[in-house]
Amino acid sequence: MSETPRLVGRRAWRPHWPVNSTRVFKRRRWPGTKRSMLKLSGRYNPKTLRREMVLTDKKPLFWSVGLLALLLLPLGIASERFFTMFGIICIYAAINVMWTLIIGTAGLQSFATLATVGVGAYGAGYLSVTYAIPWPLMLLVGAVLGGLMGWIISLPARRLDGLYYALLTLGLSEFMRNFVTQSDELGGKFNGAL
Repeated sequence: MSETPRLVGRRAWRPHWPVNSTRVFKRRRWPGTKRSMLKLSGRYNPKTLRREMVLTDKKPLFWSVGLLALLLLPLGIASERFFTMFGIICIYAAINVMWTLIIGTAGLQSFATLATVGVGAYGAGYLSVTYAIPWPLMLLVGAVLGGLMGWIISLPARRLDGLYYALLTLGLSEFMRNFVTQSDELGGKFNGAL
């Protein structure tokens, strides 16, 4: 039994697959989009020739952890004062996001943001006081009523642009403010407080 002599300086032959280490294979995606969940991507490692999961963008992970902490926080602090402050913070955050999207991203001078938020808030508050709707359902009702108000505003506003669009939305916002403060049904006796 004779072995074939090995040449000096020669390595054993192994098959090498063509690997492009910069090529990214996206994993799970949101349905109907090309966006991957949490920016997880599988990249080929040129040394091991295996696909490894890499978190390319850590911002969504921090937002997810923060949202989970906000959802678990009321379990430890279940007081009326906390829920009141949390509700006010959520209202101001929603108004801020709406202003950023409408004026900053879209470039529209719309002043009806407060009218849509007000209709959602007053509608949800009124239905909660009248029909004793639970707190989590109030969020859904407020969002639906605010979206319905935004759709109603968009019907005449689609044909306007520039200064006329700004005047329409400003007039609507003032109309809603006067309607709420003068209506006896919505708390006109108490200057708009339910």
